[in-house]
Amino acid sequence: MATGNDWRAIEAGAHAYASRLGRYTALSKWSKNDKGDLIGQINYQLKGGIVGAAFESNPAVALNLRILNVDSATELSKVMAAVGLAQNFSALKALATEGIQKGHMTLHARSVVKAADTPNHLFDKVLEKLIFSEEIKVWKAREILEELKKSKSKSIGTKSAKESVSDSVEGIGHGKIILLGEHSVVYGRHAIAVPAPLNIRTKVQDTEDEILLMIPSWGVEYRLDKNPEKRKSFEKPAGLILDQMGLSKKGMKIEVFSDIPRGMGLGGSAAIAVSIVKALNNHFKLGLKQDEINQMALESEKIAHGNPSGIDNTMATYGIP
Repeated sequence: MATGNDWRAIEAGAHAYASRLGRYTALSKWSKNDKGDLIGQINYQLKGGIVGAAFESNPAVALNLRILNVDSATELSKVMAAVGLAQNFSALKALATEGIQKGHMTLHARSVVKAADTPNHLFDKVLEKLIFSEEIKVWKAREILEELKKSKSKSIGTKSAKESVSDSVEGIGHGKIILLGEHSVVYGRHAIAVPAPLNIRTKVQDTEDEILLMIPSWGVEYRLDKNPEKRKSFEKPAGLILDQMGLSKKGMKIEVFSDIPRGMGLGGSAAIAVSIVKALNNHFKLGLKQDEINQMALESEKIAHGNPSGIDNTMATYGIP
């Protein structure tokens, strides 16, 4: 679609090619070579295009093709095939781990909470409890909403001082906007960055034994494996933080509330790391200084991004230009 091609015709062609032998067959093949590398192959008849009226009349299509930097229809077809292979890998990975259904229903949960006429100030709480219940239904969202309204009315004025302090434990990580030097800073050059008017907040609550991480606005909810060797890739940044702080054996629920959208270049991953470190530091009274928090967040960023410059976690920690 982004390249001006008729995706319906391409999809129909893929289905036809998959059933060319009289039965539906796979288009992709996965194997392991002698070095242990995973090798993926996809084979089907695909004809993309980069010239014609649709490309000349739509500025967005022309821009996207320039970004892709393809010189021929054959090269574009290879890019399309590579994207298809990546999607196939993602689906297989989901099936082999938590399942496609769980991920889909987690994304669907926000629509369900909205359909239940949930007010804005209770949205994240209802979403969190709905995901945790694993019953992603409108009736369940309404049931949770009613329970929250009742519990809120009963609890007004009845909290103890200890509970109030515990509930207020919070760490904040700031978003960032890089005005100049976003990529050159990775190579030791200067950059100009300012904090974004968005942040990520984290609260920590004690539990019996498990470590639960929840980010309702991003549709994230999982139990962290306490064994570092068994952690999945997405668990490792948070797991490293807990290991470094000596907290990986404790039970807790880490709730993250984000104003920063995912994948928009606003430093969301660094802000999460910083907010979690700050919240754990406050909750368990560890006495970490700002530079220590910043360094821990940087180590977490290295797992997520490989070779980060450190500017994201620095902005997230200090929140100043």
